[in-house]
This record gives sequence, C-alpha cells and structure tokens, in this order.
Amino acid sequence: MPSRRRDQTDHSLVVLDRFIPSARSSGYRGTSSAVAELVDNALQAWARSIAIWVEDSGAGVHPITITVSDDGCGMKQGTLWEALRFGGSSRFGDRSGLGCYGLGLPNSSLSQARRVDVYSWMNGGRPVWSYLDLDEIVGCNQFEVPRPSRRCLPRELQQSSSSGTVVRWSRCDRLARKQPASLVRDLEVFLGRVFRYFLWNGVKIELNGKPVTAYDPLCVHTASAVAGAHRFGEPLRYEVRTGETTAELGIVEVVFSELPIADLHELPSAEKRRLGISRGAGMSVIRADREVDYGWFLFGKKRRENYDDWWRCELRFEPILDDAFGISNTKQQIRPKDFLVDILESDLEATARILNRRVREAHKQLKPTKRLPAAVTRATRRDSSLPTPVSRAVRSRKYSPVARRVSVHQRGSLREAKLRYVINQEQTEGRDFCTSSLEGRSLVLTLNVDHPFYTKLYQPLAELGGKKGDDLRMALDLLLLASSRAQISVESARDSCVIEEFRETWANYFAVFAQQ
Repeated sequence: MPSRRRDQTDHSLVVLDRFIPSARSSGYRGTSSAVAELVDNALQAWARSIAIWVEDSGAGVHPITITVSDDGCGMKQGTLWEALRFGGSSRFGDRSGLGCYGLGLPNSSLSQARRVDVYSWMNGGRPVWSYLDLDEIVGCNQFEVPRPSRRCLPRELQQSSSSGTVVRWSRCDRLARKQPASLVRDLEVFLGRVFRYFLWNGVKIELNGKPVTAYDPLCVHTASAVAGAHRFGEPLRYEVRTGETTAELGIVEVVFSELPIADLHELPSAEKRRLGISRGAGMSVIRADREVDYGWFLFGKKRRENYDDWWRCELRFEPILDDAFGISNTKQQIRPKDFLVDILESDLEATARILNRRVREAHKQLKPTKRLPAAVTRATRRDSSLPTPVSRAVRSRKYSPVARRVSVHQRGSLREAKLRYVINQEQTEGRDFCTSSLEGRSLVLTLNVDHPFYTKLYQPLAELGGKKGDDLRMALDLLLLASSRAQISVESARDSCVIEEFRETWANYFAVFAQQ
C-alpha cells in the first residue's frame, strides 16, 4: 500500500499510527492470556479441535512464531475483513457467548507480535487471507485492513478440515518468555485451567502436538491432576440484579472444596508447587464455562494465609452480569461493583474462616512435624550448663531492679528442670525461614518449609543419608537450636526485637540470593 503522510488538518477520532502501538500495552497480563483470546474465537466458531504451535523459526531478531488453527465454521471474505478491525465484530454486544467487544483478534495479536496473518476457509474452499503489520501501520503504509484475497495456506500448515481458521503471529517482540519451551509450559498450565470445562466436554486443545490436560483448581473432578478433594457444604446460590437500578436478574453460584490434606501434606514443597497446591489459595471465577480471573476475591477482611492453600472456591456467573462483575474486555479480570460485594462478601468471608479453622485442626491432628532425636537429645542433655532464659513477660517490662529480682526468681524455678527442644517443619506465616518460641519449658524451633533455606539447603541435606549426611544434619540442627537458644536468652526486649528483625532481614536476603 502506498505511503501517505498524515494530513495536518485530519481530525479523525484515532491517530492510527500512534494509537495501535499504544494499545499494545493495554489489557493483557501476558502471552497466555493473549493466546486464550484466539482460543475463545475458535470456540465461538464451534471448533472442536484447536492446535497451537510455538516455534523458533531461527530467522530475524524475534524468531518465535505462534500459530493457532481450528476446525471451526470459518469466515467469509467480509467477515474476515471485519474481524481484523479494532471493534469489528458480527457479535458486538452479544453476551450469550465468550466475546462481545470485537477486540480479541487484533488486540491480542498485536499485543504480542508485530504481524498477524489470518487464513480462513469454508466448505472445503480455498482460504481467504488478510493481515495486520505494525511496522506498516507505524510507517503510515497501512491505514486499512487489506481486502482479503484467496491464498493457499503456507506449505508448513495443513488444511486438515473442511472449514476452519489459522492465525499466525510472527516477529513476536513482546512475549512473556524468550524460550519456546518456557512459553509452552506456561500455556499448558494456563489453558488447562481456563478452558477446563470445554476440555471435559470433549474439546481438544493441542500444544506442539501434545494434548492439553484440564486442571481443576478445586481438585474435585476425577480427571484433574490433583484429585480426591470433596465439596464443602451446599452451593451458595444468589439471584443478583444486573445493575443497581435494574430489575433484570442473573444467577451467581459459589461452591467450596477441601483438599485431601491427609494424602498430600507430606509431599515435598517442590511437588506441592508443581501440582498447584502451594500458593494456590483463592477463587476461580467462571463466566460461560471459561475462567476469567483467579485470585483472592470477596472474602472481606479475611486475609490470605498458607493454610488457605488447602481449600478452594469457584464462583460461576451468567454473562448477563458482566457489568455487575466489572468484567474487562480481555476477559481476564473482574472488578465487582459495591452492590455485588455487599451481597456476597459476608457469606464468603464466613465460609473462608470456617475452612481455615478446619484446615488448621486437620494439620494439628495429623502432626506433620518431625522430631530429630539426635540433635534434640544432645541439646536437652547439655542445656543445664547454659544460662536460664528470661520469660517473655519479664523481657517485656522496662528493665529495673524489680524486674531483675523477678528474673532471678524465675531462674531459680526453671533451674529445677532443663529446657526440652523441639524442631517442627511446617508452613508458617511471614517470610522468615524459622521462628523460635518458649512454650512452658520447651524451646520450639519451627522451620518454614516454603522458604528457600528449607527447599535449597535444609531438605537436600536431610536427604543425603548415610553417616556423613546424618552428622551434617545434626550439626545444622544444633546450629539452629543454638541460635534460637541465644535469642530467648536475651533479657532486653529491645535487643530481642533487634535480633528478630536481623534474622528476618537475613532470611529475605538469603531468599534473594538463592533465586535461580
């Protein structure tokens, strides 16, 4: 298309060569969300088989290409011409399906790539083709969507169905990952969760030739990677107005599940993360059988804790309630309106607190902590030769002769029995790698199994085995116990706080250094 200078008297609503590059940064959280838009389009076209290829072409500065093909109903020439326009859609405003704004194809494509080519065919006919090229737009060489023309698919692509569409992104300069293998791993997890209901209903999604497996964050479905969870209570069902002043109603349904703690609590931390257990607390929000958001929503003042990884929530709502949920045009974020929050929040917060208590009690009953007899026995046997620790109550008072006399009195009473030592391993709140507490006459050291100190040093050392491994493990245990014993022996409350702050800072720095 010939170059055309911008007319200084042009007052059109959009300055195209500036608007399109600016729009690239809006809307999408990453490559996976953008690819999901193309899957939405395929499903809207009644596709039952969708193939995604992430490949390194080895050419140019940005060699990765992403291709999405489907066996949907395909598009006529006029439909394709309209589909590549921002806002162009034959279903604009239609809330009965996955999309309604007409932004998905061009917006998602140019958010990740500098060029998108689209081929579509119907009834076994020759495909129609058109494209958008960001460099041509910025250079004022493309002001309109090129009229679709008949063109065969490239040799490396196959027209395996009587109708369908192929979307190819090239010169991908804004991908979330630079390596195809990393992109594939992200897409596999994301698409399996977002489109799980479609996968369970027989839709096939392949990623570089491998079927995408549905992932159920509630862990209730028998085909999920993690199964065995059970529903908690009856579903909560609400009839909600579509707006504050409207009479039209839509249905919201909320279900909760409890994960099988007894079966999974002893898994290594790395395996829990791989399976989506650790850091998986939250709510999956489903619109028209498609997940549109996942996070900590509508639980009121209940803050997220590690124990909340062991229960899950799913909220389903009808598309007619899009405005009430503040659904974004990219279908990846909700912003519930205040009147909706008022309806749902109290019930969901109350249930969340009940489930949190149940999880705590289950962990307490299972007693997942492990004692280390060698280190504990040695520390307990030799504790009598150490100064008697001062109680927290005494340390919290302003240090004075009275407090000193109380301290001396307590030392006399505690001298009658040595301290016992306990080492626990569990998920703990906060970012410290361990915490210490004096519980009666027991010094309890709790290691945070989610901290890199545990996963990268303590646990690998514990798994060495043999006499050398056992000796190293005991030496590390004694080092940690000695540190905890020294901390509780400090009589000044101010000094004790300084030590706690130092240890937390030390733990944070270790976590940073230990990152890959």
